[in-house]
Amino acid sequence: MSLPAWFAQLAWNGPYTVQHLNNGNRDAIPRAPGCYVFTSTPGEARPTQTLYVGQAVDLRRRLPSYLIDYTRPKQRETHKGKSFLLEHRSQNGDHGLFVRWAEYAGDLNILEASLMNFLNPMFNSRDDDTFHPLFDDDELLDPRLIG
Repeated sequence: MSLPAWFAQLAWNGPYTVQHLNNGNRDAIPRAPGCYVFTSTPGEARPTQTLYVGQAVDLRRRLPSYLIDYTRPKQRETHKGKSFLLEHRSQNGDHGLFVRWAEYAGDLNILEASLMNFLNPMFNSRDDDTFHPLFDDDELLDPRLIG
């Protein structure tokens, strides 16, 4: 499988297990904008292993919301993608869920939509009323925007 040029340019951090991040190792998460990807395997993010894709203007503020205690019922009352991830954690534990992120200072909506289109995550809901343009497969990213 050939990777789109824009995807191959991204500098991914991780993968980290949710268990590792929950054991007090959250300093690895940058205070920077970017997109994050949850997978069921430690290898590179690929279409058949991607569970969820998201974006954040501050990754360190956003990612901990997925690292909450999944055993507490009130914590499960949240958006659909997060609920699916919490359910996955309750069934498989934190050691079997991996997260990685790529810092990106450009349009996060376009990057997230392109990642969702390429990786086809299991737990993302796609709102048909919202459309964001996608990167072309051979499109190159501005290196100044990549972390």
